[in-house]
Amino acid sequence: MEDLMEDKKVISYSFKNSILGYIPTDWKDYLIEDLVADNILYKPMDGNHGNIHPTSEDFVDKGIPFVMANNIKNGIVDLKKCHFIPKEIADNLQKGFSKNGDILLTHKGSVGNVAIVKDIVTDYIMLTP
Repeated sequence: MEDLMEDKKVISYSFKNSILGYIPTDWKDYLIEDLVADNILYKPMDGNHGNIHPTSEDFVDKGIPFVMANNIKNGIVDLKKCHFIPKEIADNLQKGFSKNGDILLTHKGSVGNVAIVKDIVTDYIMLTP
């Protein structure tokens, strides 16, 4: 139990142990599959594979950001160091579109990094598998 002074009032917090470590007792922890089943989150999707996956020959200096796991660090999607693909190619991909407000979680390469997509100037960004 921790006591904190706020405006000369004592606020008490109690904690419980969870798979995330100790969290406040009034917090709930959920599995992603439960949030998907309850329509709170969309089902996580993998990216475009095979012949429709953009290759290094498709990269351009400006266009739709093509975000890889190494572009997600410290809660930020680094759009300055990512590759870009032409909008015509991006518009023909089947999935992997992300827009402002989306939460990204890396699951390959750099596993477990999380960031919120924000401040993008294009209609969307593209995600690699």
